[in-house]
Amino acid sequence: MEYFATVGRILLGAFFLMGGLGKFADPNFALLQLEQTGVMYADKVVWLIAAIEVAGGAALLVGFGTRLAALLLAASAIFLSVMLTPFWTEAQTYASPMFLTFVKSLMPVAGLLLVLGFGPGPLSVDANE
Repeated sequence: MEYFATVGRILLGAFFLMGGLGKFADPNFALLQLEQTGVMYADKVVWLIAAIEVAGGAALLVGFGTRLAALLLAASAIFLSVMLTPFWTEAQTYASPMFLTFVKSLMPVAGLLLVLGFGPGPLSVDANE
């Protein structure tokens, strides 16, 4: 049972690492989304988000600095969810596709909060400290 935490942490790490690498490879889509929603300094924010996702994702993969990585990734994901899916601006708030997208974009945060609360699992660099 205790290895489920390790598997979950590795999956979350891969999810964020791939997302960050994708932003580094082609930042234009993420940049366009940030600019369209009015994020100030979007051209810099996109690189910051990409760096957090790559560094945090890699940290989760190996289980090094997992709680800090989970905290930074959760903050980043919440920021992006709020900025990119403002469902509250639509007439039918809770029935809208944007609301569903907002809720789905917060699902990785749930996993990150579990890592933050319960730690990296037994197979990690942090577990050996």
